[in-house]
Amino acid sequence: MRPAGAAGSQPGAQANQGVAAQVGAGAATTNPVYDQLQQKVAAMAASRMDAQSKEKLIMETIGEAFKATPKTKYSYAYFSCGMAPAVCQQFGLQDGFYKIFFDDELVLTVDRQGRILESYYYGKNHPQRVDLRPEEILEKKAGK
Repeated sequence: MRPAGAAGSQPGAQANQGVAAQVGAGAATTNPVYDQLQQKVAAMAASRMDAQSKEKLIMETIGEAFKATPKTKYSYAYFSCGMAPAVCQQFGLQDGFYKIFFDDELVLTVDRQGRILESYYYGKNHPQRVDLRPEEILEKKAGK
């Protein structure tokens, strides 16, 4: 497992098969906050810093952007394709992915370049997975 800041696996963190809320890289949305986040992450991914530092910065940038409130906590973990082959196959990945877990039960699946592959709520208060598009989550956050 790749070191990833305050990462750790959590119960129920295994990928569920189902309809994923996907957004293609560079796809423009009607949400300027999400579009700005995607541009910022793309710039980081293209930077010359070492891969591990770059990935850490990308995951923290996405984590901060999706916090429901300033007090929301999150952690992230890297999963190699050997650990989660079904997820890698589902998204056509060869070099693994990250999961970002928020204490409000939001889970983001993110590739190593910072593309959000799926976003959903799942946990004690959401016993059945609830898929949402990333821009919908940010719209709800902005509407608070």
